[in-house]
Amino acid sequence: MAINMIKKITIYSAGLLTMAIGINISKLSVLGITPVSSMARACEQIFRLTLGTTTLIINIILLLGQLLLLRRDFRQLNVLGLPLTAVFSLMLDITGTDPEAIGHLLINFTRPEEYHVKFIYMILSIVILCIGVFLYMLTN
Repeated sequence: MAINMIKKITIYSAGLLTMAIGINISKLSVLGITPVSSMARACEQIFRLTLGTTTLIINIILLLGQLLLLRRDFRQLNVLGLPLTAVFSLMLDITGTDPEAIGHLLINFTRPEEYHVKFIYMILSIVILCIGVFLYMLTN
């Protein structure tokens, strides 16, 4: 039983990390970003915070909005998403290109100038995101 849970947590974490890498490569392509990260990306540019930080802040705001709207129907179980969001936000910063962030795994990736290279980055990010979502969903 415990081994099965450890296996699920490992696969889930690998999925989150893979999605974080995919999002950051998408950001490097400069051809757009995943819809889920678009608001965080805009806030990143406006407030000069990292993508991980803005992702965490936006998810906290959304959770508070859910609490205000649902009131008595709000399930306390929903709060458990915050630690996972914090971990994902940390992974976004670790795998990102921002030198101000905690880590910057992709900082040495070349910034594409030509459109065809940007397009390749975009396709690569989509494939990596798909793999990440697949791993994430594998654990139910």
